[in-house]
Amino acid sequence: MPTERQSISAEITGAICVDPVLRNVHPVHNKGHRRARAEAIMRKIGGSSSTAFLVNAAQYWKKDAYVVTVVNEKVCLVNAVTVITRFTHEAEELAIVVALHERRRDVTVFSDSRTAIPSLSSGFVSTTAPHMKNKIPTQ
Repeated sequence: MPTERQSISAEITGAICVDPVLRNVHPVHNKGHRRARAEAIMRKIGGSSSTAFLVNAAQYWKKDAYVVTVVNEKVCLVNAVTVITRFTHEAEELAIVVALHERRRDVTVFSDSRTAIPSLSSGFVSTTAPHMKNKIPTQ
């Protein structure tokens, strides 16, 4: 059963800008599209004054858990968190929350999630995401 959705503040929603997600980027058949998209992202990161984070979530083998990772523009690991959930979209939303928690100034977060990005830009996230932010230890 999918998780419940919760609205997020207008302040947060107003700060979110979403670029269109490319379609048809199959990992085998569309290597050229994927490479071009990656190069465009890296050019955008290089010309930006904000901190750039790339996020992803991957499911543990045969478990209802995901590892959520955040890397910076130099592809150095910034944070990694294990999330207990059965839903990929929830783990992807939490990846973005973890990245936003790391920010020290303007931040640009890159994600390939086709569910988390529209959810955040429309102002709704899983009910777990806002609570997760409060559980991440500060440094």
